[in-house]
Amino acid sequence: MRKPWRSDDFKKYFVIKKVAPDLSFEAFWEAYAYKVGKKERAQKLWEGLSDPDKALALSACPKYRYYLSTKTNMEQAYAETWLRNRRFEDQY
Repeated sequence: MRKPWRSDDFKKYFVIKKVAPDLSFEAFWEAYAYKVGKKERAQKLWEGLSDPDKALALSACPKYRYYLSTKTNMEQAYAETWLRNRRFEDQY
């Protein structure tokens, strides 16, 4: 019979570190994955966002792409439009 895991067992095999999320524009540009439009304008808008808004935008990217691929016949917005209109705050 297998023994249940204890918290001490994890310490033997895993190292858990707290790291700050990558809130760079390049991380957003890769996550958004629609490289059309003016990158410079999108970068300027990105830099104007607060860190919590950047984290929200990064987490919304995959949800937005999934929403577009399964629920609608809409085209993906340019990154600058998506940021300017704060579409990352929409419910997907």
